[in-house]
This record gives sequence, C-alpha cells and structure tokens, in this order.
Amino acid sequence: MTATIGQSLRLNNTETFPVGSGYEGKASDFVGRVDVTIGDFIDYVHRFRLDKRSLQLRRNELILSTGPEWMKISVRYLDLDLDDGNRLIGTELENRREIGTGLRINFDDKWAIQGSWVKDTLNNKTISYDAGIFYRDKCLEFGLSYERRFTTDRDIAPSSTIHLRLILKNLG
Repeated sequence: MTATIGQSLRLNNTETFPVGSGYEGKASDFVGRVDVTIGDFIDYVHRFRLDKRSLQLRRNELILSTGPEWMKISVRYLDLDLDDGNRLIGTELENRREIGTGLRINFDDKWAIQGSWVKDTLNNKTISYDAGIFYRDKCLEFGLSYERRFTTDRDIAPSSTIHLRLILKNLG
C-alpha cells in the first residue's frame, strides 16, 4: 500500500487557473492518492481532492483492476463535486459523475488488445470508447487504436481519432 496527500502553495496570488479547479488563491485544495496491490490479481487506486476550507470531498475517483496477467478487467468511478453549497462554482467546470470499464488481453508477452468505455451517469450518455492493438518488446513499442469521443463544448465537437504510437527504445 502507498498513500500520498499534499497541497500546493504559491508565493504570488496570480489567478491563472479556472474557478472551481481547486487552485484559487495561494493555497490549493488538498489532493491525495492511495494505491493498494493484493498479490498479482487485484490493484486498487483511490484519488481524491478535499476542499481546503471545509475538507469536503470535491473529487473522488476509484479504480479497481483485477484478473490474471493475461487478462485484466478494470472498473472506474469518478465524482467531481464542484458545488460550494450555495451555487455552482464558475461556468468553466461542471459537476461530473462517470463510470468506466476497460479490458486488456495479453496474447503473449509481446501482443495485446485493449478497449475501454466511459459513461456520463448524470446525463446517461456515452462519453467515449476506444479499442486498439499493441506490441511491446525490449527495443520497440507499437500501438494502433481507434477512439470515439462524444464530448461537446464551445469549440469542441464529437470526434473520431486513430492513434499510431511508435517508441524506439535503447537508441544510443
């Protein structure tokens, strides 16, 4: 088990972060993370953010991964609470509640496929899904994946993306 908690402090009070981000003023909200590993089959991660004044939970993210080495299944829950008790803080960030699932299957020690799906539970809509194939050895990493995002905002439209990843290791 590993646990970390912290807070950022700034010497000046330059406001460069959005209202509701947890980094207004000279001191940030408290942030923390707990990682628990049980054998080779269970990994649990809990990330959180506590309001610096009231210690109210503002971000709560839980991730549980399980399965043998050749197949890992994960489930994720995210709760962003940006309500200060009286009003929604700012217009740049909104409350969010998401669930997500993922699956990774390793065919051998070099080849794997994986996919994931994320859903907005407040609006009952899919946020994104992706799938891909990956190769890794001691000299090279290669991945080809497809991602579909349904997020919309002022300048953001739903999109489909093909990701190509190539990493050459141990050069020089």
